[in-house]
Amino acid sequence: ASLRNFLRTPRSRPLFLFIHLNMASGPAAQSEVVECLDVLDRADLCERSVFVLCSDHGFPVPRGEISTWKAEMEQEGHDLDLSEANIRVPLLIRVPHSAPIEVLSAVSTLDLATTVVELAGHTNDRLRAQSCGTSLASVVSGASPESVLGNRCLRVDNRYYLQPRRKTALVRLPWLYVRDHDTASDE
Repeated sequence: ASLRNFLRTPRSRPLFLFIHLNMASGPAAQSEVVECLDVLDRADLCERSVFVLCSDHGFPVPRGEISTWKAEMEQEGHDLDLSEANIRVPLLIRVPHSAPIEVLSAVSTLDLATTVVELAGHTNDRLRAQSCGTSLASVVSGASPESVLGNRCLRVDNRYYLQPRRKTALVRLPWLYVRDHDTASDE
C-alpha cells in the first residue's frame, strides 16, 4: 500500500527506488516481487524502468540436524558460512525491450552500481575508476557475457581483517576455495 501511495505522487525527474524485502526465497518472496512489478505496471512505470532484484547473501544449507544448524546461525550469524549456497545470490536485471538471457559467468553485487548508472544513460568516470565492479549494461544489451566478464575470479570475505572467525573465499566457476584464517585451514 505504501509503495502504491508513493508512486501516485507526480514526478518530473527520474526516480531511483530501492525496496528491501527481508525474507528467504520461496512463495512469500515471489509474491512480494510480483506485487512490486504489478504496482509499477499499474503506475505505468514498467516499460520505462530498470528493475534489479538481488540479495546480499544466499541461504546456507544445513549440514546436519536442522535444529542445531538453526541455533548456530542465530547465535553465530549467517555470515560465517561461505558455502556456495550462501555466496551465490540471485541477480535479475530487467530492462524494457531487452530479451531475457541467462549469464553463467561469475558476477558480483559490486557490478550493480556501474551497471545501474550506465543503464540510466549516464557515464561516471569517477565511479568507474573507483569501483571494483564491471558494468553489465553491455551484457544486458546483447554482448557476450564471456567477452565482458571473462573467467573472473571473485573474492568474498565474511569478516573484516582483524575480526575473529574470518574466512575468505575465492570463486572461479565452477570452483570454490575457502580459507579459514583462524585455523589456517582450507576447504
